[in-house]
Amino acid sequence: MSLPYPIFDTDPGYGGPPSFTPIDPTAPPGPSIPVAPPPAPALPAGVAPGALLPPTPRPVPRRAPTNLPVPVVAQVPRYVAVDYAIAALGLMPRGRLWPQEPGSVQESVRRAIGKTFERSDGAGSMLLDSSLPGQLTPLLPEWEATLGLPDPCAGAAPTFAQRCNQVRGRFVNAGGQSRQHFTEFAAALGFDISITNYAPCRAGISTAGSPVCGDEVAFVWGVTIDAVTGDLPVAVLKCELEAVQPAEGTLLFLNA
Repeated sequence: MSLPYPIFDTDPGYGGPPSFTPIDPTAPPGPSIPVAPPPAPALPAGVAPGALLPPTPRPVPRRAPTNLPVPVVAQVPRYVAVDYAIAALGLMPRGRLWPQEPGSVQESVRRAIGKTFERSDGAGSMLLDSSLPGQLTPLLPEWEATLGLPDPCAGAAPTFAQRCNQVRGRFVNAGGQSRQHFTEFAAALGFDISITNYAPCRAGISTAGSPVCGDEVAFVWGVTIDAVTGDLPVAVLKCELEAVQPAEGTLLFLNA
């Protein structure tokens, strides 16, 4: 007689192939296994059992922690509403119930749908531009919050161009203490600079005409501003470089 449930050869020490007895649909059901009910959720303090709990509030997205204005930039779609209305017209069925004459109700509906697609097209193009750091887009405050901006370096009311320059500078500043790293960081801020390393005077190493300096200049860098290519003032360059310079170093701005 077949059992109402399969039997597997899984006893300890069994090493043969698994086998089972098929279920006989005409056999009476086997014993049911009791299932314990799930534990009741813990109630907050002061709430009686059976009382209605207030709904859990949904998380509200927080804006970037800045009081600076948000850029208002016109969206530039690839296609205008008329283009989308014409495309929708080509997809409409043919017949007396689908008039295509100008001024009809369905023609007005197609134009309204075209305006919706035009706005979506412009928003999509704006989103692609916003993915590039330092672009003038409504997501500029989001980039600033991600990169630790705004900071006191640019003052209380920097322009949009200055804020974009700071975002680009912070984005490319991946860390480092070489002269090349600092020159690239300054270039992203809108400055072409050159850095001079100083060294103490050493017999047999220093050449004629070199300044006779002591060990105190071993960690001194001289910064020369060769050109200004952005909108930030020189004070911002000083503030940004002093914030990321090595702790034991000293920066001297030679022509600022």
